[in-house]
Amino acid sequence: MRVFVFVGCVMAARHSPPVQFPLRGAGILGRVMRLMMGGVAILLLAWVLLGAGEGSDRWLRGSAGALLWLFCIGCAQGALKVLPRGQLHWNGECWILESSTMVDGVFGQPRVLCDWGWGMALVWRAESGRQVHVWLQRNWALASWADVRRAVYLSAPSVRDPHAPGTLP
Repeated sequence: MRVFVFVGCVMAARHSPPVQFPLRGAGILGRVMRLMMGGVAILLLAWVLLGAGEGSDRWLRGSAGALLWLFCIGCAQGALKVLPRGQLHWNGECWILESSTMVDGVFGQPRVLCDWGWGMALVWRAESGRQVHVWLQRNWALASWADVRRAVYLSAPSVRDPHAPGTLP
């Protein structure tokens, strides 16, 4: 298991308690993706049978649609497979990621991509320059959910307006 400490740790002006949260990969995102792809397959089949034209054109268009559908499934599955698994820790000052699936470290503060209340998508920048996406889901650790959300939002560095009164150039 690799342990990464996020560089650039700064104590937030508002304090959030230390917390650890399990990372289990895709969780419900995988099920939602499979459900959506199944719906798209049904729509693709209906389109081939009812609206793709006549004769050989129908099957040519249907084959092209099916290849595009398979490509999209492959891309979605690949994106879900690279989500880290392990433990995410906030010690009150720094984020620490324990993961056996990551090959390079990550640093900085998380950026929230989406927060649905029951799940959050976060992103960090990796040492290699790429972005590392993390999915958190409430049912993985109900007792820690409120604390990890608080830590994500309170650990973010404050952004000051350079044109605000009292700000030096």
